[in-house]
Amino acid sequence: ASVAIDNILDGRATYLGSSKAVNLKVINKNVFSAGVNGNDVEPYMDKVFTYEESSKNFYRKLILRNGKLTGCVALGSWSETNRIHETIIHKRKIWPLLLVY
Repeated sequence: ASVAIDNILDGRATYLGSSKAVNLKVINKNVFSAGVNGNDVEPYMDKVFTYEESSKNFYRKLILRNGKLTGCVALGSWSETNRIHETIIHKRKIWPLLLVY
């Protein structure tokens, strides 16, 4: 809205888009999705890291492009969803050692 108002008043603000993020609880399970995933993943450009513990209803999928986090899907409670979303929005690099833990 602020970009629209600025442009109506002859400003030069630019809309940079909105980020896609969803944080739900489905059948008593937490579900989080942000950024690129599904059909948006480019197999020759993106690296996909997955970790799963089905006995604990735990799943994480991180999508990186050029070392930057571009998408995430998570099932199960995860206290880091806000941090992950911010990392995707600001296109921050993820260092390989961070993926180990």
